Amino acid sequence: SNPLWIGSSNQSTLMLNSLGTGDFGYYVCGVSVTPINTQYITGPMGRNTSILVSVHSISLTTSGSPVAGQMYTLICNGALVGNSSLIPVITWSNATGVVTNGNGITVSNGVLTFNPLRTSHGGQYTCQSTLSAFSSMITSSTQLIV
Repeated sequence: SNPLWIGSSNQSTLMLNSLGTGDFGYYVCGVSVTPINTQYITGPMGRNTSILVSVHSISLTTSGSPVAGQMYTLICNGALVGNSSLIPVITWSNATGVVTNGNGITVSNGVLTFNPLRTSHGGQYTCQSTLSAFSSMITSSTQLIV
């Protein structure tokens, strides 16, 4: 997105619309004050403030084409671009609710593994990436056809 500064002589706002992964990084706001009618300050005073903008992102990948009777994986990667110290919590769900281990399915660290893949495993699967520190939750879905 294109950053937009909105402001007047004494107040400004940085607007970042439709954040994308390319928007992460530091933005600097600078303030400069030139005192009037003072004999003790000879130059401008100022202060800079930096803010870090991080973007919550998600991506889905697979281990290839789904074949009944074979092992198949769906991989969900959630990330906070620009801040690697916070790791999102990944949850998988389908039409019946949150996916848990059992019935040939294992869930671990964002990876959903079917071993062996069965026709009954078909349907829509949704990956949810949650960063509770920012009250941020995003999802991505895929249709599994066996």
